[in-house]
Amino acid sequence: GRARVVADGHDVVSRMRTLLAKI
Repeated sequence: GRARVVADGHDVVSRMRTLLAKI
């Protein structure tokens, strides 16, 4: 449960970082 939430959070952060990197 908690581990999955943390994993989802990391996924969101990584996606935002990749989007910012493209800009």
